[in-house]
Parts: sequence; C-alpha cells; structure tokens
Amino acid sequence: MLFSVDVAASMGYPVQSSLRLFRHPEAYRWFLLLTFLMGLPVFVKAGIRALLISRFGIEGYGVYLSALSLGSWLTYGIILAAYGYIFRKHIYPLAERLEKEDYFHSIGPHP
Repeated sequence: MLFSVDVAASMGYPVQSSLRLFRHPEAYRWFLLLTFLMGLPVFVKAGIRALLISRFGIEGYGVYLSALSLGSWLTYGIILAAYGYIFRKHIYPLAERLEKEDYFHSIGPHP
C-alpha cells in the first residue's frame, strides 16, 4: 500500500489524500488481495521445486532452473495484471466517488 502511495506522490497526487484513499475499507481489502498475490511466487516456486525434485531428482537441475524462471515470470505477470485491474476497476472509481462526496476536503495541505 505504501508503495502505491509513493507512486501516486511521484505522479503529483497529495500523499495525505492517497493515504486516506488507500486506507478506506473498500480500497484496503483490495490491498490485502494484492499482498496475498505478492506472496504467491514463494509458494509457486516451492511447489515447482518439490515437484521437479521428486520427479527428476538432482539430475534435472536444468529443467528445474528453467521451470522456476518461467514460474517467476508468470506469477509476477499475474501480479502486475491484477494490480492494474484492481486500480482500474476498483480504486479509481472509488476515488472519483469519494471526491464527489467531498471525502478529501478535511485533509490539510501537504507540507
């Protein structure tokens, strides 16, 4: 979540507004999902490692490295796609709705 706040700040959005938006209960649950997805590659690699070692033994080390590399690329691609989807379909519409409800009005200027 804080990474997203930093990205938003680098794009010119006020830090306090971004923090308030991302801590909103509707947005926060999506950040929990993204956190789960970011931990997913560890479990994918462990599963691939266990499967390949049980099937090929240590002799299949080249296959093992290739499969781990492919698994990493796929899971990180899924994470990136999920991040974009969640922001486009959930976070941006929430921000627009909250802006109309004057949700950010009580936030002072950024120091």
